[in-house]
Amino acid sequence: MLTNLNSGFAVAGCDSGHPLLESEASGPNDSVPFLDDIAKVKAWIHNSIAMTTNVTRSITANYYAEQPAYSYFWGCSTGGAQGYALAQYHPTLFDGIYAGSPGNWYSHLILSFLWNGLHATGEGFMSQDALNLITKRTVAACDELDGVKDGLIENPLRCDFDIRTLECQPGQTAISNNKTVCLTPAQI
Repeated sequence: MLTNLNSGFAVAGCDSGHPLLESEASGPNDSVPFLDDIAKVKAWIHNSIAMTTNVTRSITANYYAEQPAYSYFWGCSTGGAQGYALAQYHPTLFDGIYAGSPGNWYSHLILSFLWNGLHATGEGFMSQDALNLITKRTVAACDELDGVKDGLIENPLRCDFDIRTLECQPGQTAISNNKTVCLTPAQI
C-alpha cells in the first residue's frame, strides 16, 4: 500500500470486520474466535472489503471532486483469498484484482490452525508478551534501515536481527515483574 500511496494513488485498508482485540486470544485454540458466526466469517472474507471500498470511493470522490477512474484490489495470503471471494461475490466492484498467495483452502487451513494451537504449548509456548518483546527488539534493530524511524521494517531481508540475543543469560528468569524480559532456550 505504501508504494502505491507514495506514487499518488488513493489507498485504503481495513480490519476485515475484526478489531485487533478480538484476535488477542486467551488460549491456544482461540485464535479465530469468530468462526462460529457466519456473518463474521463473511465480513472477514469479502463483505468488509466491499463496504470499505464504497466508503473509500466516496471519500476519494469528495476529496478530488471526481470519481476514481479505476479501482483495483491487491491482497496476499488472506488478502489473496479475499481477492478470489471478491471476484466471485462482487465481480463488478473492481477493475482488476491481484490475489497473491491466496490462503483459500479453508478446510485444511483452519485444521492447521487448530493443530498448531494444540501444539503451541509446553516449554516453547510464546505468550503475547514474549511475541511483543520479539517485535519490539526487532523493530528497534531494523526500523531505521530505510532511513526513516516509523515503526515499520520496510525491507525484512536487510534486517539481520539475531533472536538469540533475547535468550536468557545464566541465572536470569524469563519473566520479571509479570513481563517477559528474555526467552528460554525452548522458545529460541
